Amino acid sequence: MWHGIYSAAKDLLVGTLEASGLLWRQMDKRLSGKVLVLMYHRVLPELGRDSFSAPGIIVTPDTFDRHLGWIRAHLYPLTPVEFDQILAGSRSPPRRACLVTFDDGWYDNLVYALPALSRHSVPALLFAATDFIGASQCFWQERLARLFYAAWQAGSRASGLLERVGAATPLNLSRTAARREIRDAVTRKKGLSPCEIKSLVQAVEDALSELRIALPRHFGDDRFLSWAELQHLTASRLVTVGSHAMSHFPLPRLPQDVMEAELRRSRAILEARLNTGVDWFAYPNGDYDATSVAMVAASGYRGAFTTQNGAVAPGQDAFTLRRVNMHEGATHTLGRFLSCISGKQ
Repeated sequence: MWHGIYSAAKDLLVGTLEASGLLWRQMDKRLSGKVLVLMYHRVLPELGRDSFSAPGIIVTPDTFDRHLGWIRAHLYPLTPVEFDQILAGSRSPPRRACLVTFDDGWYDNLVYALPALSRHSVPALLFAATDFIGASQCFWQERLARLFYAAWQAGSRASGLLERVGAATPLNLSRTAARREIRDAVTRKKGLSPCEIKSLVQAVEDALSELRIALPRHFGDDRFLSWAELQHLTASRLVTVGSHAMSHFPLPRLPQDVMEAELRRSRAILEARLNTGVDWFAYPNGDYDATSVAMVAASGYRGAFTTQNGAVAPGQDAFTLRRVNMHEGATHTLGRFLSCISGKQ
């Protein structure tokens, strides 16, 4: 109840600030001489959604369509080539310049995002993790969440398993509440190393098999694009593809030789499969350090994007580019959208 009251109060406040012109002035101040890079991940409808992705990476198709309408009406959407020229200083940024980006390579980018991009003629830069394109697997977070959910559905038979792996979820919760609790439990595992994550997933799968609980074989809405679908996106001439590495594990947690292989091979694979140049990189999970920044630059990319909030100024370090994350809760009204991009959330 209190969340609903707080949300309504915030909508009223930002709506008032938008109508007064204050948020517009704050946005212009923040973007003066700079480029706003918007970071999207997923576009999924609320009803009928079968996803274990966190709400902080999802917008609905209606909200995304409204975003693009506002971008086309009030901002200046750039192509990656235009963004590159501005970053290099060979072109001045237009007033309220922005670049739309997508991370990961989810199937819904084709189903829900591309029609809206086409409708509003807004270009986008999409970063694909090559191990998942055309593969029957999903990120470990969604995979582990589905395993925990299978255990929760089994009731008391698997309650001990959930307790052992730190994901104890009361059996009397509704499905919606259980899914939310499970997502939170998986989020707490994000600090584990790649080896620890692999071992955990395998241990949960083995435990479910011993309990004769069927493992999830399909991933609902948590599926990735096929190579043919990714080619269809690039053929639209609105979507440019960049690299999001291969395994999507944060680069600083990888051995240096593995990191280098991921950077070079992901780029080579994308260029070969899509018959196009791949110039841009986005750090998986937004994690980077001095070593990974230097290695991305040495791998031949023109620049790399973080998940740190902020705008991009001409001439700044091309390998620590900031973005603004867009998700449903923070951007579903014009007031909230402006509040988000003006840095006044």
